[in-house]
Amino acid sequence: MDSIQKNRFSTAYLAKAKLENTTVKIANGYYLLSELNIHKKAALQYSDSIIQLTKNTQNKNYPALGYIQKGIHYYYNGQNELALENFLQANQLAVKNENRIQLVIVKHYVGLLKSVNNKIEEALSIFKENYQYLKENQLDTTYKKQYFKSLFALANGYAKNKLFDQAIQYYNKGLKESKNNPDFYYPYFLTGHGVCSFEKGAYQQSIDSLQKGCKLLKEDPSNLAAMYLYIYDAYKGMGTPDQGIHYLNSIDSVYKQDNSIRRYSRIAYGHLNDYYKHSKNKKKQLTYLTKLVEVDSLIKAKDGNLYVDIVKNYDTPELLKAKQELINSLEEQNSSKQYNIFILIALCTIFSGLFIFFSRRSYVLNKRFDLLMEEQNNKETQVTPPVITASKVESLGLSEELVTQILTKLEKFESSLKFVKKKYTLNTLAKELNTNSSYLSKVINLEKNSNFSNYLNNLKIDYAIQRLNQDPKFRKYTIKAISEECGFSSQQTFSTAFFKKTKLKPSFFIKKITNSEPED
Repeated sequence: MDSIQKNRFSTAYLAKAKLENTTVKIANGYYLLSELNIHKKAALQYSDSIIQLTKNTQNKNYPALGYIQKGIHYYYNGQNELALENFLQANQLAVKNENRIQLVIVKHYVGLLKSVNNKIEEALSIFKENYQYLKENQLDTTYKKQYFKSLFALANGYAKNKLFDQAIQYYNKGLKESKNNPDFYYPYFLTGHGVCSFEKGAYQQSIDSLQKGCKLLKEDPSNLAAMYLYIYDAYKGMGTPDQGIHYLNSIDSVYKQDNSIRRYSRIAYGHLNDYYKHSKNKKKQLTYLTKLVEVDSLIKAKDGNLYVDIVKNYDTPELLKAKQELINSLEEQNSSKQYNIFILIALCTIFSGLFIFFSRRSYVLNKRFDLLMEEQNNKETQVTPPVITASKVESLGLSEELVTQILTKLEKFESSLKFVKKKYTLNTLAKELNTNSSYLSKVINLEKNSNFSNYLNNLKIDYAIQRLNQDPKFRKYTIKAISEECGFSSQQTFSTAFFKKTKLKPSFFIKKITNSEPED
């Protein structure tokens, strides 16, 4: 079942539960929707609905499950204090209700929070207890997803405590048991095994595992970049760094698509700078030294206080000094010293201008994307009926009853999605809705704030955005195929309408929403 089907099922389940007025079933519906939106703000609304609905209910699962969902949402969004607060509330309720599986889930995330705060020994103890409980009570099949989470956390906990033999033992166990369940951590068991092998000095074994894992992590740029660095270090450990340069360049390629991996790209540029310095290729060295300076500035601007911890091997003044020394060395080799100075200054000016331009452009586009996604999430959780005022009716010259009838028919038309399958004109739609084309045009102009053509295009674009947001398979379609699926006559017409409504190109929107897809 894909995400669209899951959302439809959950929404239908909740609607049926409300009709039956069964508290636990309504809470189950909110839980299903919170799971589908766990990384989004909507998850908080559904979780709060669970808590409010069941706060006075004597039930084994509720309202503790509402607090668990809130805690998970806050954890994934880096709000660790709020996460802990909700997990502790859930823990009290789980103890009271003797709900053991909820206690396992809460302990799991408390362990992750301890690990984030560098209390790795305490975290490992928690992961051991959880894993043993699930195995001893034969819950590894009943709660398979939590079991794999606990197994991975245990292996990772051993690795963080530098107990690599034990870590590899559990990574191997995870590989064996999750091989037929690729959604359940299989690539992470692979890469975890590769990292531990590297730490033990088994470089070729490490490379084999990491390369296999990387093939499955194409949609996870952060982990992909980290694994590329390990592969380079493994080749370097084998005395063949030349074979690893390709992976450093791959990090550069990933960074061009997603600048959130800037910390990894900085390390890669540092290695590339050192490599070309050692090989006396000054032009290549200058290329990566320039990139190192740029990403260094970006880290300082975006990561704030983290900057001191992240940047350990280089400081910006030292980078600039090294860059200037390299420029001077290159100038000395060129007989046209003044000409080269002019070119370098011009290039630096151009690069700085381009960097500022593209940074600003990227910020604007990302802001537009965030606002669009927030609007989309609000549409999914809120239904605002049209407000028909006396002044509006009077301006139309129509009766209030007629306006209401037309609007009701338009709502049914919009929800039917016929507009993506059939070509409509104002006359054909008016005929289908059994109304006058002039009346229909007036209502659309006033209530929808657009003419008929733009009204249809906006419906199709809203449909495209919803499907792209909810259906990973749909994102893999070509732009032409997407435009056809959404009822447009051509790719160009679709792209123009999409940009007119969102101020974003379809290709940018698809790339952003794909890169924003959270890991489990």
